[in-house]
Amino acid sequence: MKHKWGATLIILTIFILAQVMGLVIINNYDCYFGQKAEAKNITYEETSIVKELTPERIELKKTSDVIAIVIFIIIALLISTGLFFLLTKIKTVALIKIWFTVVVLICLTIALALLLYPLIGKYIINLKIIKLSLADIIAVIAALVLTIYKIFKKNNFIHNFTEIFIYGGLTVIFIPILNFWAAGLLLIGISIYDMIAVWKSKHMIKMAKFQMEKVKIFSGVYFPYGKKHILAKQTKIDKKVPVANSGDTEIAILGGGDIAFPLIFAGTILIKFGWLPAIIVSASALLSLFFLMLISKKDKFYPAMPFITAGCLLGFLISLLSGLL
Repeated sequence: MKHKWGATLIILTIFILAQVMGLVIINNYDCYFGQKAEAKNITYEETSIVKELTPERIELKKTSDVIAIVIFIIIALLISTGLFFLLTKIKTVALIKIWFTVVVLICLTIALALLLYPLIGKYIINLKIIKLSLADIIAVIAALVLTIYKIFKKNNFIHNFTEIFIYGGLTVIFIPILNFWAAGLLLIGISIYDMIAVWKSKHMIKMAKFQMEKVKIFSGVYFPYGKKHILAKQTKIDKKVPVANSGDTEIAILGGGDIAFPLIFAGTILIKFGWLPAIIVSASALLSLFFLMLISKKDKFYPAMPFITAGCLLGFLISLLSGLL
C-alpha cells in the first residue's frame, strides 16, 4: 500500500465528496440552464455569469459527431498540456500561477453560483451596467477569496476544500457539448494518454513535481503527512534501519483529471438517466481508486485513469444490467 490508511482515506473521501458535490452542481445547471430548464421553459432574461462562462448546448446525433467532439477535446487537452509543459521548461512560474488563478476562479465561480441558485438565484440585483442574480454576486466574491487563499496563501485545508467544488464547475463547461457515449469514449482516450504520460514519456510526473517544488501549487488533491523515512547504515553492525528525516514529509496526491473525467461521465449519466445510475458509476469509480491505492507501492507513480475508467464502465454495466438505463 502506497500511503498510510489515514492519508488513503482522506484522498478517497475528497474524491467521493467531489463526485457527489459535482453531481449536485451538474443537476442544478441542468435545472436552470440545461435540458430540464428548456423542458420547463425556464429562462433568465438577466445576464448570468454561469450562462456566459458555459458553451451553448449541442446535440450529438451521429456517431461521427461523438467521435469528432472527443477528438477535438483530446487535441485541446494535449495542446494545453504541451503549453503547460513548455512553461515548466522555461520556468515561468508567474505565468503558471496566473493560469492556475484564472482556471480556479472560473470553476469556483460556476460551482458556487449553481449551488446558490436554488436558494437566492431569483433575487436580481441591478448594477446599472449589468443585472446579476444575488447568487452570481456572492459566488464571484467567495470564489475570489478562496482562489487567493488557495494560490497565494498556501493553506492545505483551503486547497483541498476548494477541490471538492472546482471539478463540478469544470464539468459544467463540458456537459453541454457531451453525451454519455462521448464521455465514455473520452474516458478511454484519456486513460490511454495517462498510461503513456506516466509509464512511457513520464512527462506527467515531471509536471507534477515542478508544480509542487517550484510553483508550490498542485492541480489536484494534495495531502502531506507524517515523516519520510530514509535508509541509513548503522556504524557497528551491517544492517539498515529506518531513520526519520525531520525535513521531509510523505505526500499523498491525486491529479485533478482523475476527479474531473469520471465526474463528466457520471454527470452525463445523471442528465440522461437520473441519480441512481450516476451514483452507482461514482461509487464504482471510488472502489476502483481504492483498489489502486491498495496495490500501489511506495515511491512509484501510477496512472489512475485506467483503473478509474474501468470502475466507471463497470458501474455503467451494473446500471445497464439492473435496468436503470
